[in-house]
Amino acid sequence: MRIIFLILFAILILMLIMLSLYLLIGNSYYRKFFVKFKKLDKEIKVEEREDFYKNFEKLTLESFDNLKLNGYYKDNNSERLVILVHGLTNSAYDMIDYANIFLSRGYDILSIDMRAHGKSEGREITLGKNESNDLVAWIKLMVDKKPRYKIVLFGISMGASTVCLTIGKEIDNNVVLAISDCGYDNADKELKYLFSKQKILPGLMYKIFYNYVKKSREIDLKKIDPFSSLKNNKLPVLFIHGDKDEVVPVEMVYNLSSQVPDPRRNLLIVKDAGHCGSYKTDRQLYLSTVNQFLQKYNM
Repeated sequence: MRIIFLILFAILILMLIMLSLYLLIGNSYYRKFFVKFKKLDKEIKVEEREDFYKNFEKLTLESFDNLKLNGYYKDNNSERLVILVHGLTNSAYDMIDYANIFLSRGYDILSIDMRAHGKSEGREITLGKNESNDLVAWIKLMVDKKPRYKIVLFGISMGASTVCLTIGKEIDNNVVLAISDCGYDNADKELKYLFSKQKILPGLMYKIFYNYVKKSREIDLKKIDPFSSLKNNKLPVLFIHGDKDEVVPVEMVYNLSSQVPDPRRNLLIVKDAGHCGSYKTDRQLYLSTVNQFLQKYNM
């Protein structure tokens, strides 16, 4: 009887150890990928960023889950608007180069801080799940401000995937074009790819992380699926990607773009560009492609 008791006790201890490891590993990776970031591109000084936005109006929006979201709005007396959506770990401050593309064309600008980024509230990042709902709300706010707006959605990295998720939803007809720069086609595939680069049990570590996030945070990464969302999209889209992207593999842009039929599908692959690096790698090609895309649709 004592032996049976010791065996059961040992099993219980083992189960507790395994549960502790599951929680420790799952929470560690959750914090790495989903908890609020405060990071700025070091190539541009903070003072220069603040100076750029000093003539912008600060807008706030309350999200569906009661977060105060921040945006920077420039009214150039235009009926054309671009909404700029940054990537993971960044903020509106990192979108200055892209804002200048549209400022040169006389656009009104809205550059947003996504939830848990920049000056927006929130602790948890959801890789597009909730961010796409926030973007729908920003669109509505701007249409209420100017009902005649024609809107371009421009996103980079996670922002690009958020744009792809958004244009698959029911949104205002004021949105007429989308530009997606180096977005992933599915959050599960993307994180699986990032985990595959680890040296220690990448497959097991990912399974623990995936189940932890799904059960404890109610985030099913497989359902954060820009690829499937694009099936419902009716807009012309310009997809941009660097062929040397080591964060979001270039194959993903081919998957995404395959969901948009000709002639609405537009694709630019920039040679030797890494993640979020297409603009800096070949600025002239980038600018000419974006401008041609906008001119093609009289924007």
